[in-house]
Amino acid sequence: MMIYFCLLFPGFISVYINSRRCDSNIKQEFFKYPLYVLLINIITLSIVYIYARGNEVSLDYNFGTLGFCLKYLIISTIIAYSLPYIVEFYRKNIKIELEYVKKDNKDEK
Repeated sequence: MMIYFCLLFPGFISVYINSRRCDSNIKQEFFKYPLYVLLINIITLSIVYIYARGNEVSLDYNFGTLGFCLKYLIISTIIAYSLPYIVEFYRKNIKIELEYVKKDNKDEK
């Protein structure tokens, strides 16, 4: 049960903060929940992996311990709190444009 709480709870924090920042309904923002859960856990697991210095980390064993779950929950909560602000900064200040140009095959003959 601790595993599911550690993996899924921080996503609710991000959705709640994002709904307050955008002045929108939580039901509208709830569709972003799986994306937030995925991003938060990828970042947190990367930090755990880097902290372990590349040694093999047994998540099956570690998630069973209360100490690891609390540390994981603290790290992921900090990331969950900061992620909506990072996404908002990205949306406001960074713009990516892609242009697709189709090359004619007639000119090559």
